[in-house]
Amino acid sequence: VPGEFLHKIYYEHGSRLLEGNVRAFLSNRGKINKGIRDTIRNAPTKFFTYNNGIACTASKIVLSDDGHSIVEMEDLQIINGGQTTASLTSAVLKDKMPLDNIFVPMKLTVVKNDDYDDMIQKIAKYANSQNKVTDADLFSNHPFHRRFETLSKKIQAPAKEGSVNNTFWYYERARGKYEQEQFRFVKKSEKDNFVRKYPKSQVVRKEELAKYFVAAELLRPDRVSAGSQKAMAFFATYIDNKYTANPEYFNDEFYKLCICYTILYRQTDKIVNKASWYNVGGYKLNIVPYTVSKLIASIPEGYSLDYERIWKKQELYPSLEAEINRIAQGVNK
Repeated sequence: VPGEFLHKIYYEHGSRLLEGNVRAFLSNRGKINKGIRDTIRNAPTKFFTYNNGIACTASKIVLSDDGHSIVEMEDLQIINGGQTTASLTSAVLKDKMPLDNIFVPMKLTVVKNDDYDDMIQKIAKYANSQNKVTDADLFSNHPFHRRFETLSKKIQAPAKEGSVNNTFWYYERARGKYEQEQFRFVKKSEKDNFVRKYPKSQVVRKEELAKYFVAAELLRPDRVSAGSQKAMAFFATYIDNKYTANPEYFNDEFYKLCICYTILYRQTDKIVNKASWYNVGGYKLNIVPYTVSKLIASIPEGYSLDYERIWKKQELYPSLEAEINRIAQGVNK
């Protein structure tokens, strides 16, 4: 496939082309992506030879009359090769390099709808080998994450006190996607508008969501303390079972509750970090999840935190912050 073609469709469709990809563009700073850029610059005619190629899926293709070329593709997705594709666009936009002599090997699989999700996840797992792929990356194609991402783009967060702008929380289902979304903005005003709509402080990575949910909803701070990969594995098992049994559970209210958990966890982290009794460099990674779980576990049956208030204010209320500080100090001891 011509490199110019990949650049054009990536520039036009952006992250939608990579919906099935386990990670978005990881920038030119990585060793692999630097190598791709150097080949484009110094040995374009060798790009086909040096590059591992891209793995794509489509729901339908149409061939030319002689059967020698593809003239139409429906629902094209780059499952593996997002780094290659984005590097080509980066070469054009940032380095003003021509792609006339660039060709990329492409493996294209036409996937039937009835096994789409399963096939996409398997292709992503087996095809990714250049940059390290974690279990959290591979879980990113689960239907839950796509639904949660859709909710994050639909549900506006109330404006914080003193602010006139309504914003959105940005759910980063694929690693690096927040940065990659801004990648094709040429004008500074376009990037500024995007960041105004999706502030960096309101980006939630899937590994973070797992940590917040496992501590606040599942009350398992031990799993959070074991590290992000183990917390994600625990979260993935719960989500998969819940989604299979009742996908309707993951609705607008579930999304808002998860954002409240995010605010609760992050603010608890700040409270601990600033507390007079806490020595910087202590066990904050353990104190925070145990504090969140202990707080919620201590609430009598039939009662709960005022999540509606937290959602509307997009912050914790003073009495709750005071209680968090008290519990965290006990947890620390």
